[in-house]
Amino acid sequence: MLSLVLALCSVGTAGVYSAGSYYSFYLVPQVFNYTDSGQTLQETRSGYYNLYNLDDPIVRCHSVDNSCPFSTQYDIGFGISGQKSLFKVYVPPGTTAIGLTVMLSQPSQFIVVARLGVPPQNDYSSYAPSTEVYAGLPTDGFNITQLKSGDCVGRNSSGFLNVANDGRTNVANEADGGWLYVLLLPKQGYVTNNIYSNTIKTDSFLNWFRNVDWSTFDSAGTVTPAPTPTPGSTPTPTPEPAATPTPTPASVDLIALMVVAGALV
Repeated sequence: MLSLVLALCSVGTAGVYSAGSYYSFYLVPQVFNYTDSGQTLQETRSGYYNLYNLDDPIVRCHSVDNSCPFSTQYDIGFGISGQKSLFKVYVPPGTTAIGLTVMLSQPSQFIVVARLGVPPQNDYSSYAPSTEVYAGLPTDGFNITQLKSGDCVGRNSSGFLNVANDGRTNVANEADGGWLYVLLLPKQGYVTNNIYSNTIKTDSFLNWFRNVDWSTFDSAGTVTPAPTPTPGSTPTPTPEPAATPTPTPASVDLIALMVVAGALV
């Protein structure tokens, strides 16, 4: 059990939950709207490759001055009082800004522990701070430097739980980015959805993206790459992921199940 307030990001020594216990948001199906031969069509995709492949005409963003903004709402509701939730998002090379906000029911009291590169390394299995300690935790979210330095602990402000908030990020290579692991410790309320935004330098991102070994990138969140359609053609539907999230050990108290937005697990 933690005996001190972790107002700053703490290094830690041994995490309780393995990387595979954190649910990949890229398993959440996303709907793409596109136009083909004058018709407005939709395609549902999941897996990081299929959601962020800028070489795909359906995914390609409106890049301005080599800058490409993404903002995705993940309609996952989970986490009720006393039950921990674990998830992860990816911060790729070329990232210049990130933001991750967890939207909560009202009223809510949530504590968040986040770390970039490796899962949180302290033991939070019995972490239940007093009202005074909870009130003293930061609410503004953390930047890349802080998230890389150790376990960053914060709390919600009203219906918003800011996890990452960095408008001047400079992720030059994979070692500077990586998976952002998030552990939620609810005292009251539940999650309704999550909004993750990241802005990238298009050329830097594509240089990394085109050289990734997608067979090993993330077994829980990546599906077989779909063929890249040519402009004006009818895209080949992307198959649903064959992999399922890594089972969580029975000793881990975890809710991270797919539900309709705003619903309770």
